Amino acid sequence: LAGMARFVYATVIVWILGGLGTWLIGNIGAPAGVETNHIGASGLIFGWLTFLIVFGFFTRHAWQIVVGIVVFLVYGGILWGALPGTFGVSWQGHLCGGVAGVFAAYVLSGPERRARAKRPTRTVPRSAV
Repeated sequence: LAGMARFVYATVIVWILGGLGTWLIGNIGAPAGVETNHIGASGLIFGWLTFLIVFGFFTRHAWQIVVGIVVFLVYGGILWGALPGTFGVSWQGHLCGGVAGVFAAYVLSGPERRARAKRPTRTVPRSAV
């Protein structure tokens, strides 16, 4: 809903940062001899999910906040997958994808945040205080 360019940029940011983070912390928390599988697009899915949940709060657009709340209510339960659970399942990939999604939302909401910062703030007259 925020445009195809933002979707592509969010995908690239999540893909690169989520993958880099997964590579850095890949097997942390696994018992000796147990390898964690980092296969699939679940890190990307977690990145998209967290992007959609927080993007509206960064832009402060009501309809985007509503989308984020609806997405959270429908799919928010999968966020538990970003915590250590089943050995061999890449919670690291889920976590790094989610963090990258929040970062992408912050970066890609920049135009709205800058426009909001340039707007004059409403002040309350002293007589009203």
